[in-house]
Amino acid sequence: MFFIFRWGALLKKEVEVEIISKTQPLIFTMDEKQHKEDFLKGLLVILDFLLLVIIFILVFDLMILIFVTTFEKETFKTNVYSIHAESISNDPLILTVSEKCDYSKNKVRCVFDETVFEYDDERAIKNYPTFISPEKYFTIGGICRDSAVIRDSILMNLGINCLYDFSTPHHVFLVCFYEGKAYELNNNNFRVVDNG
Repeated sequence: MFFIFRWGALLKKEVEVEIISKTQPLIFTMDEKQHKEDFLKGLLVILDFLLLVIIFILVFDLMILIFVTTFEKETFKTNVYSIHAESISNDPLILTVSEKCDYSKNKVRCVFDETVFEYDDERAIKNYPTFISPEKYFTIGGICRDSAVIRDSILMNLGINCLYDFSTPHHVFLVCFYEGKAYELNNNNFRVVDNG
């Protein structure tokens, strides 16, 4: 196509653009052109705003997803550990310790003392099976999750509520609630947790 530019009256400030073709000539005035430019600028501002809103929503959703996934993962682990602890609660070794500690002044301390934690280096390297039997735990030791599950099983038998604490990466220990106090049973470390 061939373009011809004709300048109109300067007082009217009009510019006409005529496209020579077989179709109707197209003529724009300066006001219409400015209006279209303003419209496009406004549209770009709106699109920029929408883009920022979408980015904000995506970042916010990602943060929620990370939080929920972490929470669900810990909840899932807690459920798996609790189910296993319950499944071994009738094991003869677990029942023996449960009966012995049932008459103790501080049942949580008794369970801790009766389940001395011997770290099993070989098991730590292999990292399987997920849980070991009470017999293996009391014979050769285990890793942190074995200690937590064995202790939780005994404390369940004694009617004491415990939570699994996964706050340290690659580690788990018990926090138990007994007679108005919270106790931390963390491998070979026993302490009363300050509730204040």
